[in-house]
Amino acid sequence: MSNVIHFGIPYYDNHGTALRSALIWCEEYCIAICCGMRAFNITLKNMQEWADRVSQTEVDDARRQTSEILSLLKDAPPEFLFLGDPHFRDVVAGWFETIQETLADVKPGGPAPST
Repeated sequence: MSNVIHFGIPYYDNHGTALRSALIWCEEYCIAICCGMRAFNITLKNMQEWADRVSQTEVDDARRQTSEILSLLKDAPPEFLFLGDPHFRDVVAGWFETIQETLADVKPGGPAPST
């Protein structure tokens, strides 16, 4: 892979988002800065542990953010840097599709947001 550029992925790159919060619960094998996508274990168990601690709003936000990323990836270059490593667009899209499918099955258990 030559001339591979960084393609910014919103919500993942911002640590204050619902999606990033959910993914922290899946960062099980290592840390992303070291092992990239291989650091994560995207499972219903891990995502549900996150969802048990957050509100319906936060789960909905993570779902929406994942959908937006998948839409943006359609316009991404065929190969780009993600989590410090070069990846093909289809591989990253597949990873986010797994996240989307897993988030679809979680049931939020946290308190409703206060007004």
